[in-house]
Amino acid sequence: MAIVNVLDPLVSLWNSLVNALPGIAAAVIIAVFGYIVALVIGYIVKEVLLRTGFDRWLTRSKLNKAIGGASLSVILGTLTKWWIFVAFLAPAARSLQLGEISVLLVKFVNWLPNLFVAIVIFLFGLIAAHYISDMVRHKKAKGANLLADIIQWATVIFIAIVALGQLGVRISFAENIFLILIGGVAIGIAIALGISFGYAFRDEAKTLVRRFRYMR
Repeated sequence: MAIVNVLDPLVSLWNSLVNALPGIAAAVIIAVFGYIVALVIGYIVKEVLLRTGFDRWLTRSKLNKAIGGASLSVILGTLTKWWIFVAFLAPAARSLQLGEISVLLVKFVNWLPNLFVAIVIFLFGLIAAHYISDMVRHKKAKGANLLADIIQWATVIFIAIVALGQLGVRISFAENIFLILIGGVAIGIAIALGISFGYAFRDEAKTLVRRFRYMR
């Protein structure tokens, strides 16, 4: 009787393993097939972008500095590969039939595309911020560098908030602070422009006042 009591848990474990084997085999097959498909499509995306001269255009316009000089074609190709692979992981996780563990795995896999979208949003946001700040900087106007830096950082912060929102992270407090800061900067710029125009048209204003007095 004692031997039977010891063997029962082992037999139960063995039976559970045998019953799970078909699901594990199916999950492995789906994952391997998905990785091969993802590898091919990711490579195609990378090559298409490279052949269109996308990276060369970014390098010529110096926009690649916004992403540390990395190849955006390679980054997008890699993201595409893993995105497609993740799409195959959901059915692979379901085929495991591990109850709550499978449910949690499926939920996590279904959430992962949001991470890829957030990365893409942030990458293009960095490029856009760099492009806009460069346009302002090239105006050679007084205070252009400071204004360019403010615009660049404001754009980066805004894009970061959008990317975090894509991940499901809601930071209402940070959004409110950001809007207050942007509003303050906008008011400051408006006042500065108003003062600049006031100085520029000071003489014209005096002339108009004298003419008005003369007409009276």
